[in-house]
This record gives sequence, structure tokens and C-alpha cells, in this order.
Amino acid sequence: MANTPNRYENDEDDRPRPQRRRDEDDGDGDERPSRPAGRYRRDDDAPAGKKKMSILGVLSVIGGILSLIVAFIPCVGTMSIGTGVIGLVLGGIGLLVAGGSNHGKGFPIAGIIVNLLSIIVAVVWLVVLAGMSKSNADAIKEVESADAIKISASDLSKEYNTNVVKADATYKDKVVEVTGKVKLVSKERPGRITVEIGSSDTIDCDFGSATQSELAGIDIGQSVTIRGKVKGLDRKSGYVILETCKLVKGAEPATVATKPAPAPVVTDAAKLFKDYSSNTLKADGLYKGKYLELKLKVERVSIEDGKPTLVATARDEDEFGTVQCEFPASAKDQLAMLEAKDAVTVRGTCKHEDGQITLTNCVLVK
Repeated sequence: MANTPNRYENDEDDRPRPQRRRDEDDGDGDERPSRPAGRYRRDDDAPAGKKKMSILGVLSVIGGILSLIVAFIPCVGTMSIGTGVIGLVLGGIGLLVAGGSNHGKGFPIAGIIVNLLSIIVAVVWLVVLAGMSKSNADAIKEVESADAIKISASDLSKEYNTNVVKADATYKDKVVEVTGKVKLVSKERPGRITVEIGSSDTIDCDFGSATQSELAGIDIGQSVTIRGKVKGLDRKSGYVILETCKLVKGAEPATVATKPAPAPVVTDAAKLFKDYSSNTLKADGLYKGKYLELKLKVERVSIEDGKPTLVATARDEDEFGTVQCEFPASAKDQLAMLEAKDAVTVRGTCKHEDGQITLTNCVLVK
């Protein structure tokens, strides 16, 4: 059988074999258009476009910053819980939207973080306030249930003015029931009401705002009994401070009829000093503990033992002495208008100790 000549074995046919182009149709279904080699690029290799700003994320950040600022303000910081939750929701929605779109995730994430911080700070305030409220409630229960030391406002003030160390050992941090006449009802601090009772000296009684309606029914000059815990003597004002106070029911109002005040014994500073110089025992019988109306001339006005005091000089021939008239703190403005040698009339209770004549609980008549 004759061999069929192979055209590739023909030594005379040294031409190169034809090469097929890569982009020719191999029948594999690739229908991409023909393009120059090296310039074809897949669609998923295209660079991503610039991310858009998340409006919800921006709103979340702004709200979170404001909430965080408010959160650090005492008492009102708890309001940041509500605004922080709103900002947290906005940030969460913004993050979800950014996951399925060309929006950036930076602002939503920042908003979530800032709002979480504001909520944490507000929750801390809630815990602190709850602890304070429980502490106040426990203090009120202690005041209501403890055995109280009963004492008048004047006696309590006198003991503190005489010996602070001894008075603290006797009364400080203990519950007392103090009776005296109301001098002033005021709101000196937010959420607190102060009732001042006493005569020449003052007891400051600190009440909570919950007792406001109860205190609205008392009048200046009314005799009241107040139960509270003694904090001690305030060095700045010179007042004894009671805290966590409660108004004892059944206190007698000032309008209830009592026996009329005795008519004052009318005299002048010169005669008062003369009587004491002549016969001290007889003068004590006439004046000591009595309510006097005394005519005198002002020598000076000063502060003695923390009390506004008017001092008058009294003469008896070659001897002379002084009469001191002690006034309550509320009379400072009246006394500030007086000058030396002014003639005035003063009413007060006479006290004679160690040769010194003193009128206490004084008022200017004219």
C-alpha cells in the first residue's frame, strides 16, 4: 500500500504554521467584542466611586454631642437618656443604609459611639440621684423614729454660744425637738426651704421641698416645734443648723390667745444705773427679769458675741457704767441708721450679771 505523503514532512515546505488569534471565536460562547490586546479590563476591577456622606450619620453625631454636653450637667443630665436613644437609632439606621448603598459608614459609627457615651453618663447620674434619694428617705425615717431631745430655741443657742465643744458633744448628729417663734421662711437653695426660729439668737431649720405646702400655713411670729438632726454651729452666720427637719403637728399658732405681755417698767439709763449702784439686791428685785422700756443716749453700736448691740453710757455722780442692749440680727438695718448721742427708747428684758446691766431681745420703740 502506497504511503500518502505528509505535507508536513515535505522538506521543501518550510513555511511557518499559521497561528490562531486568541480573540478568535473558539466556539466557547465568548461573545466579547474584539479589542486590542492588553486593553481589556473586567467590570469588577473598575475603581469604586467616591462614598456619599450619610445624612442620618451626621444628625446622629450632632445629637450625640449635644446629649453628651447635657449629660454632664448636674440634675438635668438624666434627660440625655431620651436624646441619646434617638441619636443611637439614627446612627443605627444610617449604618444599615450605608451597608447597602454607596454611603460612608464613618458618621453613623461615630454617632453611635457618642450617643452611647451620653446614655452611660446619664445612667450614672440616675444611680447617684437614686442613692441620694434613698439616703434622704433613710435620714427622714431616722428623724421621725428617734427619741428626740426637747429644748427651746433660745436654750440651744445659748449652749452653743457658751461652749461649742460641750454643745457638740451633747447635741451634734442627734435628733432634737426645738420650740421657738418663726422669724423667717425662705428658699435659700434650690429644692430646700429654711425656717428661722428664735428670738435674739437663731436656729436655721433645713426642710425639703416636699414640705412646702405644710410650711405655707405658718406665719411670722408663730410658735412652732420643729424636729430635726443637729448639724452644729455655722461659723459664718453664727446660727445653729438643723437638717432633715419636720414640722411637729399641733404647734400653737401665734394667733391663739395667751395671757397678755406685762406692761414694761419705764425708766432711763441714768436711774437704772443709780439704783444698781445704790443697792444691787433691791435693784434686782425691781428690774432683773422684768420687761423694761429704757430711755437712753447712744454711745456706740457694735457686734458683741455675734449679736448687734447698742451700748449706752450711764452716769451716777462720779461713777459711770454702761447698759448694753442686745438686738436680733433682723434689727441690723435699724441700728445702722443710729448715730452717737441719738436719744432712743428701747424695750427688752433686763439681765444683771457680774456687774453688767444688759437688756436682751430688744426692740426700738422710737
